Amino acid sequence: MNLRPVTATVILIGLILTTPVVAETQVRFDGDVKLLSLSAQNSTDLKAGDPLVLKKSGSWIAERPGHVPVMVVVVDPNTTQAVDVNLHPVQSWAPPQVQAALNRGLEELTAAMIRIQGHLRVKDATAVIAELDQLQAKYPEVAYLEFFRANGLLLRGDRSGAVRSLKRALASHPNQPEGKQLLNQLEKGGE
Repeated sequence: MNLRPVTATVILIGLILTTPVVAETQVRFDGDVKLLSLSAQNSTDLKAGDPLVLKKSGSWIAERPGHVPVMVVVVDPNTTQAVDVNLHPVQSWAPPQVQAALNRGLEELTAAMIRIQGHLRVKDATAVIAELDQLQAKYPEVAYLEFFRANGLLLRGDRSGAVRSLKRALASHPNQPEGKQLLNQLEKGGE
């Protein structure tokens, strides 16, 4: 078998390997993966070391929980080769600056939620809503904050606003039991 080096390019979804293919190219992975065929729209499980045999054009995505997915794309049917692929753990792809920024954001959110819980304990709806307005302006993607907003709106007497907040929160967190219970109570007319 004639072996040739393979180039790899990092993209947002992970790693793309462009592999020329002839009668048979084999791609082996360092661990168990789920292979998704983009052309056939099906998937199969592949054990560590078992070859993915490429005999025609096509593309596959190899996935393993906690690892960066890899896309294998056939680009040239005129070369035979063997390729070994080592999937990288997700945490190894984030530089220390990204980890530090994530930690700062998490610390800020946690501290704010503790303050909000304190405002809720003393039934200070104005402070709850003001704190949430600032926090959600900075972190609009954190839908869980809508559960806190619903409680603040209830303290203020805004039942319809609380229902809207609960529905937004439950759209992202549908299995949150207290949120579901409160929404059911409010929609039935209770408090």
